[in-house]
Amino acid sequence: MVDILSLVIDTIPFIAIFSVISISLNLEYGYAGLPNFGKVLPILGGAVVAGSLVPRMIQVIFADSPKTDYIFNNGPASVELQAYMNAHPASSLLVMLLGIVIAIFVGASLGYIAVLPAFRLREDYLAITLIAIAEIFRAVNRNYDPILNGTRGVSVPDPLGWLGPKSIVYLYVSSALLIASLIFTSYMLRTPFGRALRAMRENELAAESLGINTKSLRIRAMVVGSAIAAAAGYIDTMYSGGLTVDKYDRYLYTFIPWLMVLMGGAGNNLGVIIGVSIYWVSSRVVNFYKDQILSGIAWILNIGGGSIDISWLDVTRIERLGFAVVIILILYLRPQGILPEKPIETPGYRYVASIFREGAVRGKHVDKDSGEG
Repeated sequence: MVDILSLVIDTIPFIAIFSVISISLNLEYGYAGLPNFGKVLPILGGAVVAGSLVPRMIQVIFADSPKTDYIFNNGPASVELQAYMNAHPASSLLVMLLGIVIAIFVGASLGYIAVLPAFRLREDYLAITLIAIAEIFRAVNRNYDPILNGTRGVSVPDPLGWLGPKSIVYLYVSSALLIASLIFTSYMLRTPFGRALRAMRENELAAESLGINTKSLRIRAMVVGSAIAAAAGYIDTMYSGGLTVDKYDRYLYTFIPWLMVLMGGAGNNLGVIIGVSIYWVSSRVVNFYKDQILSGIAWILNIGGGSIDISWLDVTRIERLGFAVVIILILYLRPQGILPEKPIETPGYRYVASIFREGAVRGKHVDKDSGEG
C-alpha cells in the first residue's frame, strides 16, 4: 500500500508537467493548426535554464555562495550549492522565481526564432523545418561542453529543497503551474485572438480575406506555446534533479505529447489532460509491475508445457510499441479524441442558439395545437 501511494505521489507531478506541455501543443496544433514536431525545442530551452543558468546565477549574485566550477566539477559543486540553498531559503526562492521568468522568455524567443524561417511554409514542410531546428539545438547543447558538460550532463541542485520531500513539494508546484496554464489559455482562447486562431486553422485563405493577419497569428501562437512549454521544461528539470540532453529526446518530448493531444481531443484542454493521465498511469503501471507482466506472458506462452525463454523481453519496449499502435488506431477510428472540441460560446453564438431554441419550442407548440384541432 505504501509503495502504491508513493507511486501515485511521484506520478502526479509528471501528469501535471506533461499536461502543461500538451496544453501548449494543443494551443499550437489544436487551435492554430500548426504541426509543431519540434516541441522538444522550447522544453529543452527551459531545462537548460534550470540546469545550467540558475546554479551559476546563485554563484554570481551572492558573494558568499560556493564558487566551485559548476559544469566541469559538477559533483562537489552541486552538493555545495544544495547546502547553500538549504541554508538561504529566501535567496533560493528568489532565484527559483527569477529562473522561471527567464525560462519563459527563453522559450518564447526560441519559438519566435523557430517559426520565423518557417512561417511561409505549409503543414508538412513546416513540421520538417521545426524538427530540424529542434535537432540543431539539441546537437549544440550536447556537443558544447560549457553548457551542460556534454553528454555527461549535470546534477541540478533544488532551490526548493529546504521546503521538504521533493515529491510533495513539486506535486504542489507542478499542479500550480498546470492551473495557471489552464486559466491563462482558457481566457486567451475566448478572446478575439483565440477565435482568429480557429479561423486560421479552419481556412487560412478565408481568414486572410476577412483581414486576419495569419503570419502574425502563427508567430504569436508559437511564441505563447513555446513559453508555456519552457516553463514546464524548467520545472521538469528541477523535479528530476539532473539534466542530460539525451533525456529530452523526440520520443518522450514530441511524440508522446502528440499522442496525449490526439488521444484526449485536439482543441479541448480537458481532453488533453485526460489523455496525459491515461498515458502516465498506463506507463507507471507497466513499469511498476513489469516483472509480474513478464511472468504472466511466460505463463501464457508455456501453458501447453513448453519452455519458451522470454528473459530477453523488455516490457518497456512493448509499451512503446503499444502506444504507437494506439495513436494509429485513434487517427483511424476516433480522430476527434476522447473529448471533442467544443464551440466557443461568444455572445453572438449564444444569441443564435437562443433563436434556434425558441424556434424549436414554437414548433412543438404549433404541432401540439394542430393535433388538438
